[in-house]
Amino acid sequence: MTARPASFLCGIVLLVLAGRAFGERAPAPAEPAYRWQPKTVYRFNYEKKIEVQQVIAGREPVVKATEMQGVLVLRTENVDALGTAAASMSLESVRLAMPPYRRYDDDVDEFRNDERLAAALNREIEDTFIELVWQVKLDRHGRMEILSREPQDLVEAFQRVMRTLRMPKKLLRDMGASLESRFGLSPGRMDDQILAALQPAGDLAQAGGYEILRTDRKLRIGTPDAARRVKLDLSRQARVDPAAGESVRLENIFDRAGTVRLKPGAVESSGGQAVFDLELGMLDELSERYVVLSSCANRDRSLDQTATIVYRLKRLAPAPRGEDAETDAKP
Repeated sequence: MTARPASFLCGIVLLVLAGRAFGERAPAPAEPAYRWQPKTVYRFNYEKKIEVQQVIAGREPVVKATEMQGVLVLRTENVDALGTAAASMSLESVRLAMPPYRRYDDDVDEFRNDERLAAALNREIEDTFIELVWQVKLDRHGRMEILSREPQDLVEAFQRVMRTLRMPKKLLRDMGASLESRFGLSPGRMDDQILAALQPAGDLAQAGGYEILRTDRKLRIGTPDAARRVKLDLSRQARVDPAAGESVRLENIFDRAGTVRLKPGAVESSGGQAVFDLELGMLDELSERYVVLSSCANRDRSLDQTATIVYRLKRLAPAPRGEDAETDAKP
């Protein structure tokens, strides 16, 4: 058999290698990652509504809704080698709606809603939230470490509310704790809920009480489109096994203070979705709706609770690229 020249054999090898390369699947698209820029302002339309229906045997259902709308503002200062940004966070154009304030009416010997006082209270707290500033760290996974807030104590921030509306300090303290819990704005914690975090915030175990009703967001990354935007499918699951239970002290849940047994129930998630811009390395928008069931009881009464949560976040301006001066990019 005639020997083949070395150049011919090399050509065969190159063709085989080329055919193998062409036959392989294209490299997977780059995974989403937040690329924070220094001295940059990021603005997001923010909307969160929590509607709770409570049913006590023998009574009419009670529905209480708390809603906050506004503009979430993140102002970065510097970004370290790991892509983590030091930033401040604030809220602008806040609109707050809370359950009606209930005042005892001596004439009828019962509690009644005071709509006028509730409206005034909403306005005062809106003004207070606009003045708050949080110091945070933002990592490349979209997790936010809330380091501090000025002022740290919401009761201090509510001083004007106490003076203007003559509200009891304890009531405002409880109200502040409720708002912090509902909107996840308390300092000294790692948050993976405000943005579409691409990885969970480590060990999410929290203290007892109402924390057992919290849920974890699960995320599935889709395929990028021609514009290099990728859809993230979102779902929710209970943080604690619904079969577990925990005793927690709830005040006035049955018209008197007392210890009840609080038990988390099922979590129903309905088609949450986010869009991530791979070119900018930034979240475009997020929208989700889910329902959390729970129940609590003492020796002679029980309460079933259905909490429906709607959360939306939409970026108002693209993050500028490679700019050193602080920039608030236009849409």
